[in-house]
Amino acid sequence: MWIDRRRRNRIIDAVFLYGVVTKGIDGFVETAAGIPLLLLAPAQVHAIVLSLTDGTLDAHPHNWLASWILRTASSLTSSGLLIGAAYLLFHGVLKLAIVVALATNKRRVYPWAIAALGAFLVVQLIQLAFTPSIGLVLMSILDAAIIAITWREWRHGRSLRTAWRSFSLDVLRFSRRLRGVRAYRSGIPSREWS
Repeated sequence: MWIDRRRRNRIIDAVFLYGVVTKGIDGFVETAAGIPLLLLAPAQVHAIVLSLTDGTLDAHPHNWLASWILRTASSLTSSGLLIGAAYLLFHGVLKLAIVVALATNKRRVYPWAIAALGAFLVVQLIQLAFTPSIGLVLMSILDAAIIAITWREWRHGRSLRTAWRSFSLDVLRFSRRLRGVRAYRSGIPSREWS
């Protein structure tokens, strides 16, 4: 079953927006996590993680995520903390810069965004070869989709604003349709809800 071109473009716009917003949130979280790591000692990080995971591990002693986070924090060294902070800050700031450039319609940034996301994807695939995880697989698939869609948008001369306008119009049309269905079901005459 083939999807018509208009609907396919709407879906691609939605995926593009979702991917860019996800990258923006991810970049913000990485930057926000990297800054304190530059300022804290390993013992301080361990104490913070211990206080955050203490209640979870008391209620659920076999919680693997809380246990893993605690084990990782307890094995941190000063150099490891610095490398982690640099990694998070580099990734976070780069992702935020890409999102801002795409949002401000800087078309010359699209190839750079594709190259940076491609480099992230290569690093993730290498990391996946050594330490496989479902989260990393999902992140790699999302990055590959964003790279393909960014390339498509750049090639067709479309901007993030164009995708946003198309997406927001679809949301508006859908909400109007939904209100019309609700009004129809509640018995309101059609001229009052159109």
